[in-house]
Amino acid sequence: MLNAFSFATSTTAVPFLSLDTTNSRIGILNTAPGATLSVNGTASTTNLTVSALNAASCDVKSDTNGVFSCGTDATGGGGGLNPPLYLSSAARFGIGTSTPGALFSIAATSSTLADRTILYGLDNFVFASSSTSTVPELVNAWSIGTTTAVGNSPILSIDGLNGRVGIGTAGPLTRLMAVEDGTVPEAFSATPTVFGIQHTGGENMFGIREVSANLEFGITTSGTLWSLGAVSNHDLRFRTNNTDRLSIKSSGNVGIGTTTPGAKLSLAGSGGATDNLLFSGINTIYASSSTSTIPSSLVNAFSFATSTSVVPLFTFDTTNTRVGVGTTSPAKLFSVNGDTYLGASSASTLTVHAGTINYPISSTSTILNSTAYAWTIATSTSATPILAINTNGGLATTSLRGGLSVDSGAVEYDFTSGALSADNFNIGAMSFDTDAGILSWVDMPVTTNATGTVMSYSAQIDGTPILTVSAVARGSGMVATSSVGIGTTTPAWTLQVSSATSTNRAFIAISDQLAGANLKHWTLSSQGGNFYIATSSDVFATSTTPQITILSTGLVGIGTSSPASKLSIEGTCVDIGAGCADYAELYPASEAIQPGDIVAVDPSTAGSVKKATASSTVLGIASTQPAILIEESSLQFGLSREYPRDPARPAIALAGRVPAKVSTESGPIQIGDRLSASSLPGVGMLATSSLSTVGIALEPFDGSQSTTTEIVNGHEVKTGKITVFVNLGQAKLDQGIQQIAEGQTNGWSVDQTNGKVNVNFFGDVNLTGNNLVNVAQIVSQSGLWKIDANGRLTAKFVETEGLTVGSAEKPTGITLFDQTTKAPYCISVNNGSVVSALGECGGVPPEAPPPPPPPPPEPPPPSPEPPPPEPPALPEVPPEPLPENPPAENPPPDANPPDATPAEPAPPPADVTPVSSNL
Repeated sequence: MLNAFSFATSTTAVPFLSLDTTNSRIGILNTAPGATLSVNGTASTTNLTVSALNAASCDVKSDTNGVFSCGTDATGGGGGLNPPLYLSSAARFGIGTSTPGALFSIAATSSTLADRTILYGLDNFVFASSSTSTVPELVNAWSIGTTTAVGNSPILSIDGLNGRVGIGTAGPLTRLMAVEDGTVPEAFSATPTVFGIQHTGGENMFGIREVSANLEFGITTSGTLWSLGAVSNHDLRFRTNNTDRLSIKSSGNVGIGTTTPGAKLSLAGSGGATDNLLFSGINTIYASSSTSTIPSSLVNAFSFATSTSVVPLFTFDTTNTRVGVGTTSPAKLFSVNGDTYLGASSASTLTVHAGTINYPISSTSTILNSTAYAWTIATSTSATPILAINTNGGLATTSLRGGLSVDSGAVEYDFTSGALSADNFNIGAMSFDTDAGILSWVDMPVTTNATGTVMSYSAQIDGTPILTVSAVARGSGMVATSSVGIGTTTPAWTLQVSSATSTNRAFIAISDQLAGANLKHWTLSSQGGNFYIATSSDVFATSTTPQITILSTGLVGIGTSSPASKLSIEGTCVDIGAGCADYAELYPASEAIQPGDIVAVDPSTAGSVKKATASSTVLGIASTQPAILIEESSLQFGLSREYPRDPARPAIALAGRVPAKVSTESGPIQIGDRLSASSLPGVGMLATSSLSTVGIALEPFDGSQSTTTEIVNGHEVKTGKITVFVNLGQAKLDQGIQQIAEGQTNGWSVDQTNGKVNVNFFGDVNLTGNNLVNVAQIVSQSGLWKIDANGRLTAKFVETEGLTVGSAEKPTGITLFDQTTKAPYCISVNNGSVVSALGECGGVPPEAPPPPPPPPPEPPPPSPEPPPPEPPALPEVPPEPLPENPPAENPPPDANPPDATPAEPAPPPADVTPVSSNL
């Protein structure tokens, strides 16, 4: 709490001391301290007084304008410390002036010794870089002398009004004038003299002056001057060891160590140990308001040190406008690096009025060890302390004498009875004894006999309930149900997290502080009737898209906050070269399988796969990065990272497109070609036979871009990878039939109305030793022979080298028709004799033979070379156009349909011998 514990004259008055337990701060006359120790005051209040320091007091004051001052009077001004010390709101440091005009200003109110600036025991006065010291525009603006008494000429004087320097005189008449006894020679007043040294006696002098644009140099007596120097616009330089040491520019600028002085007097060095400006045994006095300028934007722009190689005793940081003691990089406006000792006796006092003491890092205030009354608050040094800290034995004991009352008894200790009471007890961290066992944290007794009475207590912050423990009484002083509420004082469930603000919804976070960056937090939240499971960054920024979403409508989303169906899954799949677009399943493998391998069923191990070869039964292709992965009862969608590959348990792509290993063993591969397993294990090739195929090529491969070569059956083949659409099937039977199926020839066509196939090609069909299966019937083109589905062969003529009729298990005969009666007879063999029986073999004989038919007409003479008959049309298929120029005498296509009994054939020609019945 901000004002968790305080001392005040009343509950309405500003407390003298306030403890802010929320931010671990202490305030004096301040209920909301802004720092670890915050002291507040007004212009009319007593200053913060530091006493018992060197038997004096120091009052520190910070006014409403931000001016910080230190003195010994009641206002923090110059009552005792003369001149006083000020720190202005413009971050300027002043001694003797409350309005410093520069970063560091010293002002005096008189010319007495007490108002001077004295430097003792300084070995050197160093400007670390180009600097300018300015003086007021006065005749004797700055001087060095043995005394300030009137009539005594200074040793050195600077005339800021006319830009002159005097030695032995306070009123030099030339740029540089040296006077022995203070008498001004005539030559100095008669002619504009640049430099002069006057000897005792008045007129004898050594000087340099400008006459008619010439620079004159020499010794004069009674006004006569020798001339030496530049007579035109040229520089004047002085050298030693062939090196320029002093340079006087034609503009009047003087440089020491530089030939290009940028000011009236410029000193430059290389930073060596001897590049110093040394003041020994002298005082530096600014007789009036003066400013010494140093380089800007430098951390150690100006410093005092015992040498240039040690840490300076005092430094100015013009980059950050700071002053440091014992450091080259002060961290604040005024920084002291090291121990600071204030006071020399028990009478010393440190007073801080209306100021702030800030500890930017962890700090410790120490008191004496093993001492009784090491730190006390008392009415006097002889009285018993009101508050005392004893450090006897190295452990501190704090004692408070008398009673304790806070906020008119809100917290009160009655020392007469020893009772401690509190109206509202708010505490910070608590701890229990080691091995304390089972403790009751808070126990609210229940004595009511009424059923349904709600009993609860809440942990609050600033009056707002945060955590509520609630129970419902069931009578007889017993509890029926209990619940815990976060953000609500009326929890309806065992645990309820609630929020009534739009900026801070009901969130539950589960954190693993040992996890990596931005991997520590998972959150559960209820927002607008929707439920979300999401991650959070280390700075508690919840991810834009939750991992799981359950809308109030019942729609569930994974990887999306707006599911469009009962289950919507969205995710980013890492595509590793044609991957992330297939459907795969994990299989055990009897050998190491790599992505892109074509696999087959392993007949030696049930449910296992191996690398496929040409004789294998292909199953699929090892996936590179599946989009959907099945692992037993687990189904994974849109893998956002590479799945854990296991050569002994690969993911086999069953559908989709994947990278596959291929070779040129059977020739180049074109887009759309089917692929089968090659002689190389796990590698595919162009399917050119009836082997099982694994997929369709989506990319060409001719080996021109491959650097991998294999030897197969003594031939060199190239291998590589292409994208393949996984699709198990059978290769084309023959190149010619493939051309027919693709419509490259007019060999056949399919009637789109009834699905029948019409054949219209010339040439042989070579099945290369394969079977013709599942055929309903075969009918010749002329209709003179056919084989139907019942196994009946109908032919006009049969020529054979051997003929077997029937079998030992089922002997039968041959049905022949009588040439005269036309009746059927079954010719069979019985006990080695040929017998004839009326009727067809296997049929029922007729009751009586039919009457003989009339004699047949005379057959017409045979044609010398009869043309072949026109082929009949296929069953239930409209007739195709006849070949070009068919013979006119051919019968029409429907004269002898294949499913009807053929007409009686004409007698054979004379040169054809009928089949004999010598069976």
